[in-house]
Amino acid sequence: MNPSKVLIREKDLTTCRDEVKRYANEKKETGFMVLGKIRTNKVYVITKIVSGGPGTERHNISFTTDEISNSKILEHERAIDDEVRYLSDFHSHPWPESPNPSGVDFNQLKRARNLRPWFVIGVFSSIGEMRVFGLGKDESLKEIPLQIIPDDFDESDLVSRIDKITNNETLQKMRVGILGCGSLGSAVVTGLAGSGIGEYVLCDMDEFALVNVIRHTGGIQQIGNPKTSILSEHIQNHNPLANVLTVNDDLIKNNELLRSVVESCDLVIASSGNPELNYHINSICVEINKPVIYGGIYAGAKSAYVFRVTGKNHPCFDCIFQLTSTAIDQNTLKRKYGLEDGELKEAQGMIADISIPGNMMAKMALWLLLGKEFSFNLVRYYDNLKVDRLNVQKRNLCATCDYENWLKREERKLEEESKTGKIVEKIKNKLGRKRK
Repeated sequence: MNPSKVLIREKDLTTCRDEVKRYANEKKETGFMVLGKIRTNKVYVITKIVSGGPGTERHNISFTTDEISNSKILEHERAIDDEVRYLSDFHSHPWPESPNPSGVDFNQLKRARNLRPWFVIGVFSSIGEMRVFGLGKDESLKEIPLQIIPDDFDESDLVSRIDKITNNETLQKMRVGILGCGSLGSAVVTGLAGSGIGEYVLCDMDEFALVNVIRHTGGIQQIGNPKTSILSEHIQNHNPLANVLTVNDDLIKNNELLRSVVESCDLVIASSGNPELNYHINSICVEINKPVIYGGIYAGAKSAYVFRVTGKNHPCFDCIFQLTSTAIDQNTLKRKYGLEDGELKEAQGMIADISIPGNMMAKMALWLLLGKEFSFNLVRYYDNLKVDRLNVQKRNLCATCDYENWLKREERKLEEESKTGKIVEKIKNKLGRKRK
């Protein structure tokens, strides 16, 4: 098992770096025992870093820890809190090059994994640069993300303002997929980032551009970065305990990847505004019974919709989209699944317009994750601040969620058309003979 990331307090990292640089001046390696806790989403939180004891040996190409001293410290820490584990060994190389594990380090990591399957190693360069590594499925080295947190970081304080109005233990175990990290996805992330959700999968193939700045969480200094990485940074700045996976790919072309993302999540949020992507999301979610929330904003921000699908017995995106579109402007439809290409991107309105349906999507997502019941499945918001909450029913013969009956109807149509065609052909033949 590898961590999704490792959290280290700034003071602990500074202490390690100071010692590394001190022994680097003597051309010697040094090292540390790392203790901490493993969260349900595989985030490692370092709680204590122990420098070498009296039996430690430091040389220019090796470091041997004081195992007797370290064992006593580990036993003492576990007596205080039995969730504490021996997470890692950090050690240094007395040269300034990028810190990569040596062959000896690699072999030690493999041996350590036999005793502690969660174990990782950290390597410092002589100038204090640090990298953390685990083992991949093929037993190759895999770098682990490292996030620095404040010295006074306390997990209970992190959620103290919301723990009385939500169930943080439940949300910590949830994985939410946000498919679309543009302006609407950005508003959704802003609403969810401080909720305590444990894992996110952010999907978008676009890079952040100047035209995006005015309506997005990202700032002008982040132009050129993937939109997914910008929102990932925002989430982790608000909740360091959250694990974020980013997918920068065209999910319309890569349907297998889309399916794997959807299958891995407890809830999907379709915030791209792309009708073709929504069509594919809808098909997969209906097939595997995955809850999903859709959202979109119409031309000039005249209206927006938020729609949830929570199972095969509920209406799907295909069932209701004609309702939500024709209620605004029939002429904007390109085809029955969506609007003109680019409309949602180019004419959504200001961030004030976008954040309202974005927050509605976030709130609806939290309700679903926490198991709350709904009396509605569709919300329509208008620019005059009017809000409609509707309970839309399944559409008979829907091509997505009532596929078998839809297929039977289409087969009957073909049969009728075929019979009609044969009759017409006979009439034409008779008329032809009469003319002769």
